[in-house]
Amino acid sequence: MGQVKRYNVAEKKAVNSYLQKLKSISIKDCDTENLQDIRNVKVDSNKSKEERVLQFISLIGNPYCFKVGDMVVKVAFSESSHSFQEKMEYLLKNADSD
Repeated sequence: MGQVKRYNVAEKKAVNSYLQKLKSISIKDCDTENLQDIRNVKVDSNKSKEERVLQFISLIGNPYCFKVGDMVVKVAFSESSHSFQEKMEYLLKNADSD
């Protein structure tokens, strides 16, 4: 098995800063022609978690804005303690039945 690369504090800070910049990009400002289709992203499952995350970022470009086919997806996370499933159930229960 290959040697696992350890990342220093400066490298981790640089990656976090880069991710914050990508996270702040509005979907309106995403260059949709150059977004990667997540279906084509293949990450080596034999790598460490840290290496898989970095490989995913290098392959997808912006992990917060990408394509699934022709659909542009912008990912955002809430600070809420409610799960995605709980929120979807709430939306479905309270949807207008027009």
